[in-house]
Amino acid sequence: MDGETGLVVPPETSAYTFHVASDEGARLFINDMLLADYYNLGAGKADSPPLVLEKGKSYLVRLEYVEGSDYANCALRWGPSSTSSAATI
Repeated sequence: MDGETGLVVPPETSAYTFHVASDEGARLFINDMLLADYYNLGAGKADSPPLVLEKGKSYLVRLEYVEGSDYANCALRWGPSSTSSAATI
């Protein structure tokens, strides 16, 4: 199991959605709350439910992913739930 941690700081108070894509499974936690889970050694994508985040507040992001062969391929994006745009983290 591999993983990355970091912080996000929303520019506005709003509902945000996190989008995870991995070639062999991943789990996403925000402030230690599990939001997306498809840890099953198969390619896939998962979206978190909308989560209201406060402007200027730091949120701990932890992404765990599994790699069963060769190279890990995992991407995490986030953005306001009300739009289709999302930024890569």
